[in-house]
Amino acid sequence: SMMTATAFVAIIIFGGILTFILQAEAALQQQNAEQERLESLRQQELRAVVQEEARRSEIVNGFVGDMLEDIHLYLAGSGNKELILRILNEVDNSRWTRDYSLEAAEILGIIADTLLSLGEYAQGERHASRSLEIRRALLGEDDRATLQSMNTLSELLLKQKRDEEAGDLLASLLETARRVLGDEDIITLEALSNKGRLLRRHENYEQSFSAYDEALKTSRRVLGSDHEFTLISIVRMALLLKSLDQLEESMALNREARLISRRMKGPEHPTTLSIMNNMGTLYVENQSFELARSLYEETLQASRRVRGDDHPSTLNLFNNMGHVLTKLGKHDQALPYYKEALQGRRKRLGDDDPRTQSLVITIGTQYARQRSFEESEPYFAEALDMSLRTNGERDPQTIMLVERMADVLYKQSKYEESIPFYEQAVENKRLVYGNDDPSTLLAIANQARMLADYGAYQSAIDLYSEAIDISRRIHGSDHGLTIRLTNSIGNIYFKLSMYDDSANYHTEALSASRRTNGEQHIQTVRLAGTTAESLYMNGQHAEALPLFHEALKVSRSQNGDDHAETLRLLKRIASSLSNQEKYPEALSCYRDALATSRRINGDQALETIQLIGQVGVLLHRMNRSREAKPYYLEALELIRLNLGEEAITTLDTVDPMGVWHYTRGEYTDSIPFLEEALFRQRQRLGNSHPRTLESLRNMGYMFYRVGMLEKSLSCLSEAIQIQRVVLGSEHPSTLTSMTRLADLLASQARNDEALNYRAEALKIQRLVLGNTHPNTVDSIEAIADIYFHQKEFAKARSFLVEALDNKRVELGEDHHDLIWTLDSLTKVLNAWDKTEPDAGHDVEAEKYRQMLEDLRDDSNTTTSPSTP
Repeated sequence: SMMTATAFVAIIIFGGILTFILQAEAALQQQNAEQERLESLRQQELRAVVQEEARRSEIVNGFVGDMLEDIHLYLAGSGNKELILRILNEVDNSRWTRDYSLEAAEILGIIADTLLSLGEYAQGERHASRSLEIRRALLGEDDRATLQSMNTLSELLLKQKRDEEAGDLLASLLETARRVLGDEDIITLEALSNKGRLLRRHENYEQSFSAYDEALKTSRRVLGSDHEFTLISIVRMALLLKSLDQLEESMALNREARLISRRMKGPEHPTTLSIMNNMGTLYVENQSFELARSLYEETLQASRRVRGDDHPSTLNLFNNMGHVLTKLGKHDQALPYYKEALQGRRKRLGDDDPRTQSLVITIGTQYARQRSFEESEPYFAEALDMSLRTNGERDPQTIMLVERMADVLYKQSKYEESIPFYEQAVENKRLVYGNDDPSTLLAIANQARMLADYGAYQSAIDLYSEAIDISRRIHGSDHGLTIRLTNSIGNIYFKLSMYDDSANYHTEALSASRRTNGEQHIQTVRLAGTTAESLYMNGQHAEALPLFHEALKVSRSQNGDDHAETLRLLKRIASSLSNQEKYPEALSCYRDALATSRRINGDQALETIQLIGQVGVLLHRMNRSREAKPYYLEALELIRLNLGEEAITTLDTVDPMGVWHYTRGEYTDSIPFLEEALFRQRQRLGNSHPRTLESLRNMGYMFYRVGMLEKSLSCLSEAIQIQRVVLGSEHPSTLTSMTRLADLLASQARNDEALNYRAEALKIQRLVLGNTHPNTVDSIEAIADIYFHQKEFAKARSFLVEALDNKRVELGEDHHDLIWTLDSLTKVLNAWDKTEPDAGHDVEAEKYRQMLEDLRDDSNTTTSPSTP
């Protein structure tokens, strides 16, 4: 039983073991079956993924094949570009982009990349954003395809200078790419490089260099030198080094990039062309303008073939060609390139884009540099209109353009048109910068200069005075600008023959220049001459003389003895000595001047002949008439033999004695010489010759100057009779003689005779010139004046009202030339009121007086009209 029990236990144990083994085997079989099932499922899933990828790839490849077949983006000219854009526009609503699927996202990404290559950044952004949206939804934030879409979108935002949006996107992209893909992945490197671009744009060069350096070193190590991204990294580092003024290092990288790009892509690939453009810019920075011009020209020709004329890079090259030609001083050659660039920018960017405005200003400046102010005016006017529209009235660019408009009108002598621009420029600068800003000071000085040239001397003096006060406050009395302003106000007084004031200002300017610049400085030398002239004209010959001597010493040193300026100063010194009755010294100086003129000009020159006569005159004054006679005879003989009798046509070539007396204002003494000239002309040329007529009229004016009125009337009357026959009554010279004779008769109260001549002239002027011509209006007013002195007030008023109406038609309501007419009307009506107190003439007079005051108030801001 014991064995039986033992056997039973053994059987149980064996059975348990067998059961365990069988169970284990069954479990193992079950596990194997499960593994086979799972493997089968994995294989099925893998096949599904592969099939899906194949399907998506087939769809994408179908899109590329169907829509972009035979079109190479980088070789697309402007015509092909338009074709591509049309195709892409059709794709927007096609079967490839309608679905919310991964293949749609991939196609949208291709479209975005295509538009990026074509420079159509706004359109590209729309497709890139859609691609990113789909991939984020279907694949998640960390998927490689999603990160690639983020990279493309950030590139498009950077191209549009939307830096804040691009910066946020790049920060997110870079953080995710480093975490998911690692530091050496191409997407990480591209995001890092774009971050460097953004930092460089904001002049954060240190951090930009760090980003670029990491991207470039990693790319060289991981991807190799002949990789697309390595090439881009080299180019970007070169641009950064240029910004850091490391031009040699930048050029070395650009040369390396150009070699790589030509090897990888070809000589006319856009990347190669962009590198060449960068090299041209470096040549410009290094002042190597001819090298830059040659490289730009080669690059531009290729870019026009490859990218088309209206591609942003081509437009930039047009602009660069214009710039380098300007640097070479070839402004006329630069203009066509600037105009091509402008035409393209108008088309691509519109008129209000700052880059378009900049080119409009550049073209206006080019014309101005060539002194083609009429051509530059419309460009500056357009640029000003643009800037007012986009920037506002107080913007610095608008203020600058107002000044440019003022200057270009001034350079064309369009003084009245320039006035509101000058006034606006000063007002704007006062408001924006304040009165004591150097820019405001220059604006005031420029307006003063224009008013001086316009003849509004008092207004110019007022502005110059203000400018001098400002310049003294901010620069000091001895500053170069203060000196120039002081000299300018002296010049105005000199023009006004107010020599005492001009001498004071010129002396002040000279003293300041001596303290600041020294005796030999060109500004001091010029001021010494100017001051000497003012003192001379003011009769301060003793004070002028040392300045003339000083200027003469400098002129001899800088120009030599035989120079026109040296000769001019010798003559001035001689005259100053003569005016002080220092005749021996004056004679020596005149002889020196005469010898100089013979060497410079020759014996036949008018200046030489005048000096011969002046030596003779001075000897005569010294009671050395016998010595004077040969000089007179030589001068007359030179005129006859060398210039000919027919050359004796004007007062300054009659003979030296006549010239000398006339220029001295000694008209009575000059008359015998003028009469001799007229006698010779009658004999040689005849009474009807224009030169004889001119001398006859001149004699009439000369007789009038010296009070020999009957002789004056005789000469002018004879001249008119001859002119009627020879020239006709309607000839301008005949009319001029008639009106001058009328004025002469009126001045002698011979009003009836004067009225006859004026009335005849007016009748002809109305027919020939028209009622509103200035000469016609002048005759109308002259007749009114005659009637006024005859106390025929009704007729005087009638003619003056007509003159006023005609002036308004010709000149406008606010022209300062209306002042004389309004003043005369007021006087006529006031005088008439005294004879007819109850007729209401005083009311009408008050109306015209108020108009006169209003006009004077307006005119005083811009002009300083002469007294009627």
